[in-house]
Amino acid sequence: MTTSLVKPTIKAVTFDLWETLLFEKDGSSSRRSAARCRDVAEAFNRFGVRASTGQVEAALKRVITSLLEVWDRNEDVSHVEQLELLVWSVSNGSLALKNEWVEELSSAYVSPFFEVPPYLNPDAESVLEELTGAGKRIGLICNTGLTPSFALREFLESEGILEYFDLLVFSDEIGFRKPDRRIFHFLARKLNGSQTQK
Repeated sequence: MTTSLVKPTIKAVTFDLWETLLFEKDGSSSRRSAARCRDVAEAFNRFGVRASTGQVEAALKRVITSLLEVWDRNEDVSHVEQLELLVWSVSNGSLALKNEWVEELSSAYVSPFFEVPPYLNPDAESVLEELTGAGKRIGLICNTGLTPSFALREFLESEGILEYFDLLVFSDEIGFRKPDRRIFHFLARKLNGSQTQK
């Protein structure tokens, strides 16, 4: 009896973002953190909430500690929920995020990512172009940190590679993170059952 083995056809390829498509220069993280503390402190002071850069730095450390507890469960929170944690921490629990603060505080929180940006893997575009040319669907699965998904999308677009992706899945948008299998199943179902979603 002869059994023929048929190799499965690869229909889709998924990428991670950090340390795969994007890299950091030495010292970028600390410079970005300093810029974030500066910008956030300035925003709070414009709101009439007295906050020094040092106070914001201490508050952000508490926010990160809270986030790590969530991330350890392979869960995630939205960008606005991060801002809520930040306001609570800066004010020692005496204030809640106001609707009129969201846009300006979000900008202060996110703009340092563009001030001290990562850099694109020099091979990224050629690999994505080759996969597209071979008819493969392309997905991205990314655990977000302090930089939200909308900023990462904007950066990928500015680098000219957003168009290659059929689907992007970010943890802050769906509420769970790698290595939770749900994030992989979510992307697989979407790539299987729908047309290009960008």
